[in-house]
Amino acid sequence: MKNGTIKILCLSILFFGTAEAVLVAEIGRVKTKRERMVSRGSHGPAFGGDSRSYARTTYQNIHGHFLREQYADADVLADQYLSQNPQASDAHDVLYLQALSLLKLNRAEEAREKLRKLEATVSDREVKAAASASIGDSYYYGGSHASAYASYKETMRKYASSDQKEYLRDRL
Repeated sequence: MKNGTIKILCLSILFFGTAEAVLVAEIGRVKTKRERMVSRGSHGPAFGGDSRSYARTTYQNIHGHFLREQYADADVLADQYLSQNPQASDAHDVLYLQALSLLKLNRAEEAREKLRKLEATVSDREVKAAASASIGDSYYYGGSHASAYASYKETMRKYASSDQKEYLRDRL
């Protein structure tokens, strides 16, 4: 019995020591996004992975940076995304987030260029109206109230039946 107890005690110490080491190793080691992508086989197009998965991840990262108010990062990622995926179904959303990020970075003229491009290329009238109203907002929050007023009037003229009409009436 004495030998059996010692064996169990030794095995228990060995087991618990190993389990603790494993727990410490797992708790102390968090995989990076790149490591998780590699382990899933989603390396992105440059590494031979699935380009749709890579694009989806980039799109989510752009949203994440924007929501965390990391506007410079959102702008850089949006530029990369749009250059690699100009025809993607969510390219217009990315362009809009980029324009809003540029506004937050006090780069209003660049933002207005993006918003004009969005208005010119998107087919959905509500998105066109929102982009046009955002151009007016960029003037308004930049302190150029006369330009904002003119922009809002133009938006109201072009998109009188849009969901933006109440917002525009309040602005005018």
